[in-house]
Amino acid sequence: MRLYFVRHGQTQYNLAQKVQGSGIDSPLTDKGIAGARRAGQYLSDVAFCAAYCSPQQRAVDTATYILEENQHDVPPLIKMDALKEMNFGSFEGRAIADFEIATKGIYKEHPDLYDATFCGGEDYYQTTARAYKALQHIIASNSDAQNILIVAHCITLTCLVKYLNKVEIKDLRKDGILDNTSITVFNYCDDQFTLESYNFVPQS
Repeated sequence: MRLYFVRHGQTQYNLAQKVQGSGIDSPLTDKGIAGARRAGQYLSDVAFCAAYCSPQQRAVDTATYILEENQHDVPPLIKMDALKEMNFGSFEGRAIADFEIATKGIYKEHPDLYDATFCGGEDYYQTTARAYKALQHIIASNSDAQNILIVAHCITLTCLVKYLNKVEIKDLRKDGILDNTSITVFNYCDDQFTLESYNFVPQS
């Protein structure tokens, strides 16, 4: 089984440098739409047996654009709440710079020490556990599938793919986070996850 993880396309809030978590949304930019279509074109030969996404519109739209480019009969898109972005609580929609000041750099520099209770959000451990539980459900529901598409969000997917690659939370951000419309691929066999491609962004 191959698992294709794709981060959604660039949004207006990404461009404006605003916090965009599980409780807020903004539309894809023209660049975000073009990136989603390029990802779809790159994956157009992959016959997906199942397709999942976060119910947040930026992820739904990205997944839809990807599947529209596919050359095979595509499966129905299944939305899962557990694939939503990390919850940033009271900082959703506010400037990222303000959030970084409020967390005194810990959110980025020491993810293992980040405590989200001050804003009523989630930490990296909670987000990872939620995303991995969703993945376990997806795998169990598609035991005979060859290729599965999963479209979600920056931090949620970064937490998940780093966990699958046995990266500890404290090191989660050391080599960066997933880019918009990037594709990360894992092979899953005999309960083992093997990384095949990481954070690849198709270019025109």
